[in-house]
Amino acid sequence: LRRYDCVTDLDISYNVIHRDGVRKLARHIKDTKTLLRLNCVGLPVDLEGTALLAQATVQNETLEHMALPLGPCDENPERQQMFQQLGVGIARHPKLQTWGICQAKLTDVKENKVKELRSDHMVSKWPRAEAAVYMWFLAAIKPQIDRLQFGQSGRPTKG
Repeated sequence: LRRYDCVTDLDISYNVIHRDGVRKLARHIKDTKTLLRLNCVGLPVDLEGTALLAQATVQNETLEHMALPLGPCDENPERQQMFQQLGVGIARHPKLQTWGICQAKLTDVKENKVKELRSDHMVSKWPRAEAAVYMWFLAAIKPQIDRLQFGQSGRPTKG
């Protein structure tokens, strides 16, 4: 990959890559000038490997879409800090348009086109770790949202 920097779409999801391979991949992601789409969900990486990949992707200047192996959304302070740093990095990224396996549209938020945010779809359909990173992204962007709704609409359901 590093020798011939011509790959624009890299999907290595669910491959077995060891620690040294993750470091090499992170270095390539950071340095490449051609990579537009990256999917490496499901790589067997620990928190250190996830942090390396997250840092590399936010330092990359060409990515338009990325999906990363984030691990569990737990109370580990290091993981929570990595989620925060990734969310803020995504907010600052110059070209990133979509994020995660959920294909969250970042451009609409960055251009202030989102007027309503309902968390019920995000919570029910997205991986929890991606939802956590997306919430940090929103906190960093500070979009002018007219309506923010957590949970159901408050209407009783027939039972």
